[in-house]
Formats: sequence, C-alpha cells, structure tokens
Amino acid sequence: MNLVNIWRISRGNFKTFMMIQRSSTAKSTMSKRQNGTSYTPGNKSHIFIYGGEGSSEDCRKHCYEALVKVVDSCYHPIKYISPEEIKEGSWTKTCCLIVFGGGYDLGFINALGSKGTLIIREFVRNGGSYLGFCAGAYWACDYIEFDKGGPLEVVGERFLKFYPGNCIGPAHPGFGYKHKKGVHAAPTSYKGIHFRSYLHGGGFFTLPRINKSCVPDYAKSTYEILGEFTSLDRDQAAFVKCSVGRGTAMLSAVHVEFPAALLDQENANLKQVIPLLLKSEEARDFVFRDILLQVRVRLKPP
Repeated sequence: MNLVNIWRISRGNFKTFMMIQRSSTAKSTMSKRQNGTSYTPGNKSHIFIYGGEGSSEDCRKHCYEALVKVVDSCYHPIKYISPEEIKEGSWTKTCCLIVFGGGYDLGFINALGSKGTLIIREFVRNGGSYLGFCAGAYWACDYIEFDKGGPLEVVGERFLKFYPGNCIGPAHPGFGYKHKKGVHAAPTSYKGIHFRSYLHGGGFFTLPRINKSCVPDYAKSTYEILGEFTSLDRDQAAFVKCSVGRGTAMLSAVHVEFPAALLDQENANLKQVIPLLLKSEEARDFVFRDILLQVRVRLKPP
C-alpha cells in the first residue's frame, strides 16, 4: 500500500490519535514534575529548519539564507534538524521555532510518523512556535486536497491540525515537482498590503466546518486570517495564524521567505516571474519580517 492510501483515512481515526497524544502529554508532564522542571519559552532560542525527507533542497536553502539575513543571530542560533533528531525529542529543550518549508508532505509523514508528529504538536501546544511554508502549511492543516482528480493527487487527513480547516491546491495551475513551469508571481494581500509573492504549488485555506461536540479539542483552537490571494474567483486565505494551546502556528501558502534576488535568473520559466517579484521585494521583506514577529522571533533592525 502506498503512502497516499495509507494516509487517506477516516476522521474517526482522529479520536485514536488524540488518545495517544493525551497519554504522551500526560507522561511528559509527569516526568517534568518529577524532575522539577517546567517549560519556559523565554529560555528557548534556537530556530530549527526541517531538512529531511519531503524537504526541497532549494526551499530549505532559501529559507536558511532568508532567516540568517533578518533574524537576530545573537539571540537565535539557526540550524537544520533531521527526522531522527525530531523523534529523539531533546530539541524541544532549546527550540523556540521549528520551520517546515516547501517540498511534499507525504515525505514528512513517512520520515516522522506518528511519533515525530506528536512531539511537534506537543511542542507547540506547550508554548513553542511552528512556521509552515507551502508543503509545511498543507501538513499543518486538518485535511488537504492537492491536485484532486489529477495525476499528482494527494488527499487525506493530517494530524498536526494546527489549522482546523482544509488546504486546497494548487491555488494556480501548472505545478510540477521537477520543473518551474507552475511558478506564479501570485497577487496576494497581507494585512492590507498588496504585493506579488512566489507561489509554486501552494494551496488556499478554507474555513473550518467542524462539529466541536465531536472533536472537543477544536473548541480551544482559534485562528486569524492575515492575508489572501486576490486574483482567484473570490478571495481565498493565503496566510493564517493559529493559536494552539500556549503556542502559535503561522502558515503561508506562498514563499515569502524567497528573496527574488536568490532565484535562478537563468531558468527560462522564471524569466517573466522574477521582474514582477522584484517590484514587490520591499513588501515581501516586510511581510516576511512580520510573519516572524507573529511567531515571536527577534529580528535585526531593517
């Protein structure tokens, strides 16, 4: 059975998943009490970028370079993290933010499994922050529909569930894993700022339709739409901020972490896109910085 079929599961399995999570959380809390320790977000400063299966090499490289450029490195060491390190769990002692960028979320699922997913979910619920771009945003939703009915179809429930709604994509056509033909300079807005952003397969976030009496955990979930795609038939959410327990998850369908200057100027599929993105570079930089502020990261002065 392939990964797509494995993860096309019914929402009924969420109850089982939550029972496992609550058991894991209870054991973790008991262990902390026994050891006389407590979670203190102010003492955690590392930023970790996921670099394992499912992570695009270009995406993680651009993300790293973009973070180094704007983040106060005196306060926030920035490092890559592997699936094995995530599942081992000690990273949560020093981490303030974990970042998942572009790629394919079935790779995240295969590499991390339920154990890694639960550790990340508990990290955020206990006061940590999560930042997801593109694939990292899909993975953090309740349910995804990617290229439904098409050759690249991936449809199914996801278990981080930071955003209690669906992510449906690609928001614009033409996506391919091995080429840039589907890259768009997508018209977007963020807190009233209109600009063009790099879109390559990202989806839009739909409003949740949840029976909270069946899934009581969602009764404690809140979210805020911070920006939208402005070129679709109707405005669809492109940026959402989610409050998860004591933590925060910020999800972006587009790659605002990609400075236009870092893109491949020689790629024929990007030649028409790059000039449009360059015109929005000042706005993109502002939006990227503001997103980092949403997840409580200290920045260098502009």
